[in-house]
This record gives sequence, C-alpha cells and structure tokens, in this order.
Amino acid sequence: MKIGRVLAALGVGILASMAPAPARAADVATIDGAPLRLDITETSLLSWHWDNRNYLTYDDNYGEWLNHFNVSLAWKQWQAGVRFDTATYAHTESMAGAPPQDRSILPYHFRDQYTVAPGVPSKMYLTYVSPDLEVTIGDSYVAFGRGLVLSIRKVDELAVDTSVQGVKVVGRLAPFTLTGVAGLSNPVRIDYASGGTLRDPDPNVVGGPRVEWTRDAIVGARAEAKIGTATVGVHGADVIRDRSGWPSPFNGYNWNTYPGGPYADTPTLKAKQIQSVGGSIAIPRLSDKIPLNIYAEWALQNRVSWEDVAAPESGARARGVAAYGALSYTAGSVSMTLEGKHYRGFYPVGANANTNYYSDFTKAVTYNAPPTVELITQDSLFDDSCTTGGRGRVDVQATKDYAMYASAAYFANWGEQPGLSTVCYQGGGFGLTHVYDPATDVQTAKPERNDIVDGYVGVQMSTPDRDATLLATAGARRDTKAQGAGPGEGDFYREDFLMFDAMKMLNADWSIELQGWHRKRYELDHGWFEGEDYLTFKRGSQQAYFIGHEYSSDPAKVKPYAFLATATMQHYLNAGAQFQFGEAWQVRLFVGQQRPALKCVAGACRFFPAFEGARAEVVYRY
Repeated sequence: MKIGRVLAALGVGILASMAPAPARAADVATIDGAPLRLDITETSLLSWHWDNRNYLTYDDNYGEWLNHFNVSLAWKQWQAGVRFDTATYAHTESMAGAPPQDRSILPYHFRDQYTVAPGVPSKMYLTYVSPDLEVTIGDSYVAFGRGLVLSIRKVDELAVDTSVQGVKVVGRLAPFTLTGVAGLSNPVRIDYASGGTLRDPDPNVVGGPRVEWTRDAIVGARAEAKIGTATVGVHGADVIRDRSGWPSPFNGYNWNTYPGGPYADTPTLKAKQIQSVGGSIAIPRLSDKIPLNIYAEWALQNRVSWEDVAAPESGARARGVAAYGALSYTAGSVSMTLEGKHYRGFYPVGANANTNYYSDFTKAVTYNAPPTVELITQDSLFDDSCTTGGRGRVDVQATKDYAMYASAAYFANWGEQPGLSTVCYQGGGFGLTHVYDPATDVQTAKPERNDIVDGYVGVQMSTPDRDATLLATAGARRDTKAQGAGPGEGDFYREDFLMFDAMKMLNADWSIELQGWHRKRYELDHGWFEGEDYLTFKRGSQQAYFIGHEYSSDPAKVKPYAFLATATMQHYLNAGAQFQFGEAWQVRLFVGQQRPALKCVAGACRFFPAFEGARAEVVYRY
C-alpha cells in the first residue's frame, strides 16, 4: 500500500535517504573474457543542530558530518564489497560544562570515529553465486520464513543496518533448499538521529575501561522442500551472548539493582543463550478451483539464564511459543486477507547492550521479527509477546480507476499494563498462567487483559489519464482494560487518524503532491493531537521542492511560548529541495524543525528526537 511508503517518508524525513541509491557500474577491465565491474558511491550528510527545545542541552548547537563510502566489484559469479562509515562532530557539549542530567549521557554520544575502528570497514563481503550454490564470507542478511526465529535485515526507513558477519551458505538440490549462517552480529554503530554510538564509553570520562555492550554469536539453519506447489520448511537459530569484560558487578550480579536493571523486564537480555526452532508451510494456490493462498508458521523459544542472575528463568518461565497464519483469496475484483497470531512468552531478541545507555539501539537492532498483524507503521503496539488475535482486510477494485478497502482487527493482550514484570508463558488452559516478579520470586494472579480493537477504511482513485490520484485512509484504535477498571478508567490507549496522499499533474513536467497524517491520541491519563502536512512540487525525478508543517499538543513535547509554540501546542516548520544532476550527483537540502516521534516499521522501532537546524546531503556515484 503506497501510504506506507508515504508515512515512512514523512516520519523519518531526510534520514531515510541515507541509504545510497544503486551506483553506476563501470567496466574497468576484462579478465578471462568477462568484464570486471566497479561501483563506487559516497554519501555525505552535513548537519547543524540548533536548540530543539526539549529541555536538554547536550543535543543543541552542534555540527556533524556523517560519511558513507561504498565500493563493490563484480566479475562473473563473484561479488565483493566494503563500506566505511565515519562520524565527525563539532562544538559538542563538554563534560565539565554539562548540567547533571546530561553527564550520564554524554560519554555515549557524539564521538568522532570510524564506526567500527580506524581503517576497519563497517561492512565487507565476498560472495559466489551460481544456480545451485551461494556462499558469502563477511556480512550478509538472513531471514527464515516470516521472521519468528531469525530475521536480520536492513531497514532504511529507520537507518538500521544489522547483518551477520561470518559465513552464509545456500545450497539447492531440487526439491530441497538448505541455508546455513554463522557469525557475529554487526549492527551499524551510530544512531544517526540522536548521535548515540554503540561503542564502549571513553575510559578517560567514565573512570576506566568499561564494557557496556558486546556482539552476539548467531548460528542458524533452514531446510525447505518443494512438494507440488507447496513449500515446507524447518529452521532453527541460536543466539549466544558474551559478557566478558563487563563491569565487575557481574560476579554475583543483581539484574534488578545494577544500572542495567531494565533487563529485568526483557527476558532475552537476561539470557546468555536464546534457542529457537520453528517451521513453515506456504501454499500459493490451493487448487485451480480454489485460489486460496495459505501460509502458516510456528516457533518455540528457549532462554538459558546466566547462572548469577537473580531469580533466573527456568522450566516453563524460560520458554515461549508463537504461531502465525495468513489466508488470502481473490475472486474477480474482490480480494480478502485474514491474518492471525498467538504469542505466549515469545520475546524479541535484540542487541546485547545496557538499555540505560543504548536505548537508541535496543529496540531497533533485532534478530527476529514476529509479524505484528498491524499497519506497517504502527507505533502503538506496546507489547507483542503475550497476545492473541487477528485482522481481516477486504479490497474491492470497483473500476479501473477506483478501489476501496477496509480492515478490522481484535487482539487480546496480557503484556501491556505496567506494574510487576509480566512474564507470560505457556501453561494450562489457554496457555496463560500468572504474573511473576523476579525481584521477589512471587507468583500472583494472571496478568490483566487488554482488549484491542483496530480498524480502518480507505479509497484509492485516479483520473482515467492518471494525471490526478488520491489515496486516503481513516481509522481508529481502542485499547481498553478488560478488568479492574471503574467507570471512565478503562481506556489504556485510543486513537483516531486520517492519512492521505493526493497528486495532480500541472503540465507534462511538473506535478504537485500533498501528503498528510493527522492523529487524535490518548494514553493512560492524557490526550493530545499530532500530525503533519507536506506540500511538494516535483519536476520528474530531477527536481523537488517541499514545505512542511508538523504539530503536537503532547505536554511532554510542548515548551510553552517557545518559538512557534503556544501554551498547549508546539508547531514545527520546514522546507527543502532535492536535485538530480545526471546520473552521478544527487543533492538533498533541509532546513527547519521536525517533531520528536517513535518511528516503527513492521515492529522494529527507533525514537527520533526533535530536530531543529539544517542538513545537506550529497550523493556522488563515481
């Protein structure tokens, strides 16, 4: 659905463009009768940050230069590539002059660096590809099925690029396909939105060497077989943590009092090993008479706790189960889709890092991606580890130029409400037992349930000659407490929203486009409005000029009577342009403000702080 791409562009802005476009290929030599093809792309992002009015000072009035240099070679069945990433900062806040609230954050931000080590590539690979065999040494991406067990990928919209650095092998011998991968996690080390660095802090600043994050060893394998039109697969993965060199409190470590205490609410971060197995079946068409597409996947997760963790998980508490299914059916102009999920104690597996200091990374860097059964940009999914529900959608192509769609969903969720650390695991009855508090090892009643109802309707239309188009979606979400709520106390979260994308050709070269997303939101004890509109003038792919307006009345984001603010509403204005000069040069310019927001893509999320300043991005393809 196009609106998903629109929202990603609106929300992430210029940052999403940091992934370079495919470079021009140049034949630099002929070896053994085959051309040697060279691609080189360099992307530089220059920014100056003004005061973004968020009551902090460490992220104000500084400059940054982020540079990405990519080189790739291709010859016959061989491909090779390296990428160097560097970050340079200017006029950043010093520890000596920083207010107390900034001093714990600064050691983890704004450090001039190669993102790995001086002279060491961020990514590097050598690949051999043939019809029956693929071998990659170095960095590779991998996904088994829909991602319940293993999904390590690049998400440009969030500036996330995590790979496995090691060996990946794919072998094909009809009707079988075998995939194996082994190596170390290799996430991008810089959060381009906040300046955070996934790197141990400067020992001169924090009083000596300190290890606060480590790479994880990852091993996975999948075997699949083609049986008629169906594909059946089984797979497994093992994530092995390393904490050697971490602070001394790890000897007799109490996960609930050490600064890494948030780990107590993240079972996969308390574990030294996360083992997962699963399987899938895909039937693209049940039969010629029944054009039903079927997909199903299941997975089991087992977490092995560190020996010195307070109240370590064991038995049923250490296990999770997940099941996902999808059906789709098309009859003439009508298409129907039904998706469902059932997750019990099945937790996301992410970077092995102290969440107090690396929160910029711990939600975005993940090694699995259980389907959310939500809109791809859903940012109000507060828990996806203890839930059961499904979503249906109907699309109707009424005419060649007019289509309608509607979707409705219901989910029961036991992991959203704050309080005791909710450990939801497979047990008797419907697979839900009790709340477990690891600090006291106390077991109490079942977690309280939330009922979530979500739906939207939309239209897509165009003129016969396609010189004008409209895509509009309106929807609502209600997340209510099912138990223990008095009159008027049952609302946990609610939202009404409108998204649209309208385009009109002005002449043979120029077009105008208006995109918007407007939301009325309420969470726990307060409500607010937020949204954005962007107006863009385009001349094909050569030029684009835009102006934008964003706003929020969230009390946490409003600095009363500051620039562009009233007592209850904060406004953000911006403008920019993009130019394409032949095939070699691309330039993007941005000036103004953007509101802070949590951005999500298919369950992976990253917080983008408020921005006020100017950016210039230059992409050059040699």
